[in-house]
Amino acid sequence: MSLTVIEDGLYTSIQDVGRTGYQAYGFSKSGPMDYFSMQLANYIVQNKPNDAVLEMSLIGPTLYADTDCVIAVTGADMQAEINEKGIQLGKAITLRAGDTLKFKAAKFGVYSYLAVQGGILVNNILGSKALVVRTNNKGIQFRRLKTGDTLNIATTSEYATSSWYVATDIFHYVRKKQPIIHYMRGPQADWFDKQALLQLESQPWTISNNSNRMGYRLEGEKLNSINKAQLHTEGTSFGAIQVPANGKPIVLMADAQPTGGYPKIGQIIKTDLKILAQLRPGESFRLKEISLEEAINFYKKEQEKLVKLKHFIDLKWKEA
Repeated sequence: MSLTVIEDGLYTSIQDVGRTGYQAYGFSKSGPMDYFSMQLANYIVQNKPNDAVLEMSLIGPTLYADTDCVIAVTGADMQAEINEKGIQLGKAITLRAGDTLKFKAAKFGVYSYLAVQGGILVNNILGSKALVVRTNNKGIQFRRLKTGDTLNIATTSEYATSSWYVATDIFHYVRKKQPIIHYMRGPQADWFDKQALLQLESQPWTISNNSNRMGYRLEGEKLNSINKAQLHTEGTSFGAIQVPANGKPIVLMADAQPTGGYPKIGQIIKTDLKILAQLRPGESFRLKEISLEEAINFYKKEQEKLVKLKHFIDLKWKEA
């Protein structure tokens, strides 16, 4: 039972929540750029939070179904169609054998997620089904999807027949113009003078065209370091704000290298990574520093929202 890639889109990959415990061996964590949309897609089709999904970037693929399955699409609106008829974002939908599911260019944002009930059936590699980056191995888990690829999926005995869907306002962050992105000071913040720390918040930062799943390069007035010492290579994290010698920050993203030697002036908080990830090259944002306690409160509120959404979705499936 499978989906076949008829057109591959710009950059479509298999993702779950990512692999943990292997950065010490040189492997990136990987996982979704927008974890909130990824988890919500899985909830809508009654999957486990870590089931594998398709992550699509800017222009989605076209897929052919050779079996019935239940799907959901979340995140950026790629104007998805089944047999040339538009479908609802955030809704459980039955895809029938012989149907063609087509994604177009995203109206807003960058990343969209396709969950299939039962998940995408691929092998675990080092404890995860997510794309393994920067290796010479072959196979769909070591590269973006290409035309002709076949994705194995589970058969389903359930069908989505009701009209309920998750309100599209849930994805309001995808449409935000010049959003405020919250961060905490990084371990080498004291390597920078007061002017640089002020600049971090006083000016808008623009996403460079030279940005991808590994890192978002930022354009703006450069940040000057007062410490010219060379930092010993140390561990990195999704959301770390590194400042190389040219003073132009780089925010490390989902496929970032496990270690790095640039000083880290800040760390984007987990709940705001999805907002940053959905910004396109040429779009801008502002940074605002918050405390660890405030960051934890943001995270708790988002988790509460996900719990409420899952409760709503579970009730709707029981009613159906």
